[in-house]
Formats: sequence, C-alpha cells, structure tokens
Amino acid sequence: MSARTPTGRQPILDVVKAIAIWLVVLGHNETIRLEHEQWYRAIYLMHMPAFLIATGMVTPLMHDKGHLFDRMRALMQPFLVVWLLFLPLAWHRQQGDLLEIVGGLFWMNSYGLVNQPTWYLGVVACCLAWLWAWDRWPANAKLKAMLAVAMVVLACVVIPEGRRDEPWVPSVSASRVGWPLGLDLTLLILPLFLLGRHLRGASDRLGRDAPAAWCAFGVGVALFCVAFGQGAMLDLNARMLMAPAWCVLGALSGCLALWGLAGGACPLLRGRWLDGLVAVGRSTLFILLFHAPLQNAFAKLLAPLDLGGAGALLLSITVVIGLWWVDSRCVARVPILRTWLRPAPLYRR
Repeated sequence: MSARTPTGRQPILDVVKAIAIWLVVLGHNETIRLEHEQWYRAIYLMHMPAFLIATGMVTPLMHDKGHLFDRMRALMQPFLVVWLLFLPLAWHRQQGDLLEIVGGLFWMNSYGLVNQPTWYLGVVACCLAWLWAWDRWPANAKLKAMLAVAMVVLACVVIPEGRRDEPWVPSVSASRVGWPLGLDLTLLILPLFLLGRHLRGASDRLGRDAPAAWCAFGVGVALFCVAFGQGAMLDLNARMLMAPAWCVLGALSGCLALWGLAGGACPLLRGRWLDGLVAVGRSTLFILLFHAPLQNAFAKLLAPLDLGGAGALLLSITVVIGLWWVDSRCVARVPILRTWLRPAPLYRR
C-alpha cells in the first residue's frame, strides 16, 4: 500500500488520524482505564471528537443517495464482516440468545457488541444519513449554524452524567445505554461533522505553516489543561458527559492541540517517517476493527509481568504498528480481503 495521500490531501490529516487511533488503542487498555484514571479521562475527552471532525473534513456535500450509500458501505461492510467473524464468540457468551446478539446491532454500543469498539462504525454510518438529509435541506447557512449550536446544547441535556436507567425499547437490547442506533449521539456527531467541513482549509494551512501549527498546539494544550482541571469528562459510548461547558472546551481545545502537533511534526518528519505516519492514518479502519481483541489477548499474557503504564504504552504502539503492517502487507494485497475489509469509497477528498 502506498503511503502517499490522495492528490490534494495534505499529510496533516492522516498524521492526526494516526495519533488519534493510537489514543483509541491506548484508551482501551485495561491498565490505563483502571489504574491511570487521569490518562483515561484526558484521552477520552479528545480522541473521538478528533476522529469525527476528521470524518467531516473528508466528507464532501452529499446530494444524491448513491454518494450516501457509498460512504455508508465503506463503514458498514467491514463492520458486518467482523461482526460475523466474532459471531461464534457472541453465541457462546450470550448462551445462544439470538435476541440479545441481534440487540447489539440494534443499539450500536460497546455494551451490546462482542468486538466492542466497532460500535463507532454503525453510529457514524447512521449519522452520515442525517448529514445527507442536512445537505439536501434548503435552509440558509445562518439558520443551519444556529441549529447546529442548539443541537450541541440539547445534547448536553439528553446525554446525562452517566447512563439512562432504561432503554427506549425494554427487553430487546443487550444493553441499557443510549438510544437505538446511537440516535442520541447524532446531536453531537452531526455538528462535529459540520465543524470538520468548515475547518478543512484551516487544517491544510496548519500543515504548511509550522510556526502557526506550534502556536495552535500551545494554545490548545493550555485551554485543554484548564478544562481538564474543571472536571471535564466525555465518553460517547457510555453517554458520560460531565461539566458540559468545560467538556466542549476541552474536546475542541484537545483537537486543536492534536492538529497543531501534527502540523508542527509534518515538516520535521520528512521522508519515510512522515510516510509511515500517513500510512498508519490511512489504516485506521482496520486497526479499529481488530485492536481490542488483539490488545486484550496480549495484555492477559503480559499481566504476570506487571509492567504498568509503561507496558501499556508500549503494547498500544506495538498493536498499532502490527495491525498497520497486516493491513498494508497482507489485506491490501489479497483481493478478497481488500474487497471486504477495505472497501474504497468512490468519492475521496
């Protein structure tokens, strides 16, 4: 697989995705979640918003159903293939309860799916349908901007500080978290998509202007520390949103810091190092699909060594690099695997 980005696409975007997928893997490490609460809170405050903003940056206006279905297929096809792959494990864990197994697909959260992190793909695919409807809505830009802000404010009410006691459809879900197909998260995800679209030009400029990128990094880190110190916490899957105003500031400033870091690093990491990061950024889908079971298996093997936080960091880096290698050296070169696990969208940015 070539590490080069598509024509007209700045490396900064793929470098951001590479850093973000590493944060995703690190955040799913049990050592980090259970023994380093502050690391866990910092990671979750920024990593998913960064991916959602990046998704908006690479999703152009969608005015026809063919474009929409193409984008959704690129997410849902790998998700369903992996879901079927892990179906025997789900059948064993749920003791053959088909209703609960299918309920995981209906609720699209990690509490109802065996390969937990893949909940994100289904929810994002559903939100793309809302984005398509938004693009076709003929309202003026000012009204749409006001509505997007209102959606974020409403999300802070709908998404409680913790989990809802009961789902909308009792006895059908494998979980009690959220609304069907992540509809409650649309209130946050859609505005982040739209924000990404508007910031694509700024992202490209940061990739070409190292001093401005490092300035953005410094400002982002400073604001993030302020918001983090006020108790901001965001976990989209668990519907956990604490200190809403500070949470919004923390998420956006954390993303600013990530983009600044990536933009500042691009001129420093020329040649193979930059190409390597770009390649990892282009393999985030495959890494997301398989990192959880792989990391959990290795973590259990290494548990007797009690390596702590340093071991978790090393393991997360190893998993990211290992899955990137499998994706680029194996999946990309086997037609049937490439077709089912890496469906390329017809429209790229």
